Amino acid sequence: MIIQLTQGQVALVDDEDAELVGKYKWHAQWNESTSNFYAITTIRKPVGGRRQTGLSMHRLLMGQPAGLEVDHIISMATLDNRRCNLRIVTRGQNQQNSIVCASNTSGVLGVYWHKASEKWLAQICVDGKVKYLGTFSDFQDAVEARNAGKLKYHTF
Repeated sequence: MIIQLTQGQVALVDDEDAELVGKYKWHAQWNESTSNFYAITTIRKPVGGRRQTGLSMHRLLMGQPAGLEVDHIISMATLDNRRCNLRIVTRGQNQQNSIVCASNTSGVLGVYWHKASEKWLAQICVDGKVKYLGTFSDFQDAVEARNAGKLKYHTF
């Protein structure tokens, strides 16, 4: 089902979630840190009825157990709130699904040019710590090392 949002955006939800989502008025909110839109509704806190807070559609649909997060499996599809694109994860697991930062010159997450050695460096973050995967003369070798590291350390 398609849910119309503001700013010319639309969100996708499963047909069985239409009734729950239909109880709220949704808008598209831009998130600078992820460079994506999210479907958000504004709700009033019960105490006094004046305090407002935002609730994202994906969190409403999945709930959010304490200490965990709701992740979009396809990180760039943040308005696809069908359950097949959502999962409950730890913060570390959610960060594994991150995109390449604009400042990354290689275009590959975890692969960087190391000026001092004049080689490509591959690394990966595991449990909040950077794990060195090696330095390589060939860019493609560094990419393959990073991909192998992702398979080894980020499977869940």
